[in-house]
Amino acid sequence: MPKEKCSSRYLKIWWVSGNSDYSTDSVVVYCQVCAKEVKCEKKFQLEQHSMNAHITTKGKKNSTPQQLLLTQVNLKSSVNTFSADLCKALECSNIPWNKLSSPVL
Repeated sequence: MPKEKCSSRYLKIWWVSGNSDYSTDSVVVYCQVCAKEVKCEKKFQLEQHSMNAHITTKGKKNSTPQQLLLTQVNLKSSVNTFSADLCKALECSNIPWNKLSSPVL
């Protein structure tokens, strides 16, 4: 009795199941490293993509420095110190609070 041929959907799920660099919805294979769709009908096409495209993409991701984002806590503390310094400066200059009717201040 001849072997039954597996469907391409099942094969794509099977190929991707062991590799965390790829994901699939059983129709399209998506490379998470490159953020691209990988067209493949055979498993060796995935292996070729891993050997060629991934090496360059992973090298670029590891070598590029990432800037840390500023947190809100630091911004608020600098705004609070600025406000305190401004209030002290106005008090030392003998500027009455009722003279500061500008909505910007």
